[in-house]
Amino acid sequence: MFRLGTYTREKQKHFLGASEAIVRQSMLMQPGEFKENFESFNETRHCLDGLGKPTWFRDSTRKNTLVYLPFNLFKFPWFECYAEPVVFAMKEKGRMDLFINPDISLLFRLEKVQDDHDSWYDPHNGKEVLRKEVINGNEVAFEIRCSYLARYLTIRQMALIVGCFRSLEVLDPSESVIHKVETGKVALGSASEGSKALVESFANVRSNRRDQAIAKRWLNLWFEIEPKEVDVDDPLSDEPGFDIFSMTLPTRSGNIAPGRFTDFKGKKKGNFKGCDGSDMETVYFSQEVLHKYQETVGFEVDNEGNVFCRREWGLSGSTQLIGNELVCTWIGDFATGVLIEEWPHWKQYSVVPPSADTMSIVANEIPLPKLIKALCDALCSLNRDIKGFSEAFGILDCEPFWQGSEDSIIAKQLKWVYPNSYGDEQFVKRMTFLSNLVTEEFQSNPITAVLSKFESRLTQKDKKTMTSPRNLLLRMTLIAALIEKFDCSNSEVADLIMDMERFQEKKEVSLEEDLKKLYLDIYDKFSVLAFLHDFRNFAEIAHKACEGKAREAAVKLGLPTSGWKRRNFIDVVSKITERANEIGTILEYASGVHRERSWRKQQDKKRDANSRRAQEKE
Repeated sequence: MFRLGTYTREKQKHFLGASEAIVRQSMLMQPGEFKENFESFNETRHCLDGLGKPTWFRDSTRKNTLVYLPFNLFKFPWFECYAEPVVFAMKEKGRMDLFINPDISLLFRLEKVQDDHDSWYDPHNGKEVLRKEVINGNEVAFEIRCSYLARYLTIRQMALIVGCFRSLEVLDPSESVIHKVETGKVALGSASEGSKALVESFANVRSNRRDQAIAKRWLNLWFEIEPKEVDVDDPLSDEPGFDIFSMTLPTRSGNIAPGRFTDFKGKKKGNFKGCDGSDMETVYFSQEVLHKYQETVGFEVDNEGNVFCRREWGLSGSTQLIGNELVCTWIGDFATGVLIEEWPHWKQYSVVPPSADTMSIVANEIPLPKLIKALCDALCSLNRDIKGFSEAFGILDCEPFWQGSEDSIIAKQLKWVYPNSYGDEQFVKRMTFLSNLVTEEFQSNPITAVLSKFESRLTQKDKKTMTSPRNLLLRMTLIAALIEKFDCSNSEVADLIMDMERFQEKKEVSLEEDLKKLYLDIYDKFSVLAFLHDFRNFAEIAHKACEGKAREAAVKLGLPTSGWKRRNFIDVVSKITERANEIGTILEYASGVHRERSWRKQQDKKRDANSRRAQEKE
């Protein structure tokens, strides 16, 4: 990053005891004007003080005339030359601050992001271009990415002039300090070098505000950055910052240069390495190439592995995820879809086309994006089944039980690349995210409304506290299973469920074999949700003392006590998806059974009523 401007709001004590202040501002001028007016560039600190200030002058007829110079035609006060400020200091809300010429943001279509400091990003490639930050609460600085500064100067065909003022002052200096200061003025630099420095030192000078002696040194530094010439015969964007002619990607037909299939500045001047080939040759990359785009603002990686940088550029069409190890695409789609500046990043993750055996092994694993999508789809389906079950019991306005979303930040992070080399820490992190996506998004209200139709005690853990949404869903599923197997009254259902739970708690309760089997079968379906809850509580960093319990929870689910890998994460997600579908099926079937029984009871009542009327008539 190149520093375009700096301003010290209050003088800071230097480590040698001196107070330091810095003012750095920058402006655009016509190339060559700095050299032509070299001798006139002296003081830098106040050179842009006239910005936004109308002035009056009196002509020979003693008539006052108003003069106001627009922003892009600022005139230096001490010589005939115009400049366009880039970064300049002005007072706002009672204190000095730095401002930047908006033309840079307009040209590159930058988007502002406020974080710890103000940043402007290029949505074309997700790079930070401009940065404004406050250092130690006192020094304001404006920086620009060097490549963008060079492009800006080339497009504008203007030279950047930077003026920097630095002051060092010592109040009430001792005699030894005064003797060490070499007073006078020294000028360095030349017009041909494009820089000028004026160093001025004073010793034992009296302050105007206080009757104190001051030793001080000032530096006024000017330098020029000239623009590159524009090639009107080849006016495409900048030349690639790497040897695009020698960059090749491996395909089954040999190494092919992707540069063959796209246009860039200087394409006619070189010869590509590698062999000729079709733009439909497949190239393969490790999926770790996607991690950069998954965690960077402005990019999106979809479930197929397509990469999009908003509406600026995107790799799509033939892109495909192969398991959780590889991503492939046609070399032509790569060349025309991926920004050329990004090619070196992809090159370091390119791999030789895998053999048929390797491909079958890698493809046997479900890609994480599709796995998480299937999980979210199963939970949405469970919402529909819970709603259907509620409607079967006369509750029409039922809010969703699971209120998460596949588009949430957590769901997107769960889809991120998960290299198999990652260890336990990554597994624990993913389990925490998974718990936040699944169980933490469960809501009690949709279940309690249904359970209250049977008995209010089914909504409570004890007389004082409500049970968790997960256990409420367990009770609803038990009710559905009992409805399917038996035609019980509401109070009988409540009694049976309480007996089942006491049986699970190893209290002295006897259950018939069919009820015991039914309960254990349903309880097993919820074991993975119980694991998710327990593991999340015991395995977090804040619960180091509970690591043993976390490992016990893992063993109960059939996982190893340590050495957790990606395949273990996939197993957990797959089990949750499978169990959610099974629970939904039980609820859906029970809803149908209950509706059919209710309809039959209504028909029986009608027949009884009709028969009574017939008997009364007789």
